[in-house]
Amino acid sequence: MIRARELTNLTSDDGPGPFIANISPVFVVGENIDTDQIIPAEYLTVVPSKPEEYHKLGSYAFSGLPSPAYPTPFIAPGEKSSHYAVIIAGPNFGCGSSCEDAPVALGAAGARHRGGELRANLLPQLRGYGEVYPLELAEAGAWKECETGHRVTVDIGKSVMINHDTDKEYKLKPKLLWLACGGIQMCQKRVLSGMEGSLVGSAGASWSSIAAARRRAGWSGARFFRYSCYFRDEPARASCSSVSMLPRAANSVARIEAWNGNGHMWTTSLEDRSFVLVACEDCYGGMVVDADRLPSDTAAFARSLAASLAYWKSAGKKGVWLKLPLYRSDYIPLAVKEGFRYHHAEESYLMLTYWIPDGPCLLPANASHQVGVGGFVINDRMEVLVVQEKYSASILSGAWKLPTGFIHASEEIFTGAVREVKEETGIDTEFVELIAFRHAHNVAFQKSDLFFICMLRPVSNDIKIDGMEIQAAKWMPLAEFIRQPFIEDDHMFRKIADICVRRLRKRYCGLTAHNVVSKFDGGTSTLYYNVAEPGR
Repeated sequence: MIRARELTNLTSDDGPGPFIANISPVFVVGENIDTDQIIPAEYLTVVPSKPEEYHKLGSYAFSGLPSPAYPTPFIAPGEKSSHYAVIIAGPNFGCGSSCEDAPVALGAAGARHRGGELRANLLPQLRGYGEVYPLELAEAGAWKECETGHRVTVDIGKSVMINHDTDKEYKLKPKLLWLACGGIQMCQKRVLSGMEGSLVGSAGASWSSIAAARRRAGWSGARFFRYSCYFRDEPARASCSSVSMLPRAANSVARIEAWNGNGHMWTTSLEDRSFVLVACEDCYGGMVVDADRLPSDTAAFARSLAASLAYWKSAGKKGVWLKLPLYRSDYIPLAVKEGFRYHHAEESYLMLTYWIPDGPCLLPANASHQVGVGGFVINDRMEVLVVQEKYSASILSGAWKLPTGFIHASEEIFTGAVREVKEETGIDTEFVELIAFRHAHNVAFQKSDLFFICMLRPVSNDIKIDGMEIQAAKWMPLAEFIRQPFIEDDHMFRKIADICVRRLRKRYCGLTAHNVVSKFDGGTSTLYYNVAEPGR
């Protein structure tokens, strides 16, 4: 893996020369090193977009390696970065789920090169972030022959890595081409002619004009426009995986053209300072913007958002999901000005969406329903647990009703009913059956409402009311409960009471809860269905 500041760039106005990494110590790891060993999950709460936390994340790099197998730590005790500029790894390096965070952690720790046998899912992330540069060795087994502390030189121009302690050379695979537009710098020079024709030729830009623009703008190795590209079978086709900061080149009108992985060509100007927002692609061809890596000021956000929409449109993307945290609320009018629409809001954020293609928007709408539950709790003496609420509609003033409430996020219907009864009355219960549900529309804020009636069995008897919401609670004889005017005079309440009575007389069979696993989503769900006929 390589970081720009470790490279000696021989670029001239006539074109880029080879990359050469100075003699550097190497850190060697074995096979099947997953991302949890590179950066343990417990440290993923660190936000690397914040300067004060970037190096903090790097200080945890490789802290998941087992110490008996790796007695020499990647980062020395008391240090925040590593002096190992090159990493050599065995097969399947980077397997796991944190493939976005691992390269950032390695780059923040000071890694520059990574050679060996890469895991496919980590390769695009290593290219995309520009933090580290992955190189694949043409022959297997270097991780067995090299040792941590050996001194190596990586000469990308000659496609070779030299181990100075063993005097052995290792060939690099020739198909990788890396473009870090902070020069523009390129390696694998032998395919440069094909690259020139397709990447910058049609825009009329030359290597000399770009190099001159670099000098005028005063670009540094630490701040560059990262187009991580690689060639497939034809040297004239490049696949670009990620875009970051693009510095301004004064009076320059040069443009860079390339193809993304789906075959769409996009163009951007060296005159534009904005950068494409960090985002991941969903399974429907849309983009989900990373809310933790938004620009730090409104001006940069406005430029970035406009550039991102242009890029995603040219790349054939569809919907865009933009989550703005509460502390980024000043970005909202800027997004709305670009055409974003409100989708939904929670306590800590607002979600906005943008539909790129012409035609009707196919993004799913906001949640359309609220879900409520009621607990029909009856004891062995045929008494129903009822409550009087402190705050209720005038029609229910003085009425005794079932304990009710709304279920929480990710809460089962039946557990919500048990919880609501416990919170309002202090009575512990067990779920018996779901006996009915009501579906109504335009209830609160024009949302629809689902209300589930659950029969519950009490396992305690002493009532302790919630004084914040409940005025009183008691056990009421079933017959008295049914004779209340608000039940007798209301068709829906009367029907619910009738169903509950029929269930007690075993003339009605409700639905019981069953855990099931579906291949559709691979998760566990609760399926409600009856398992017996009435009267059996």
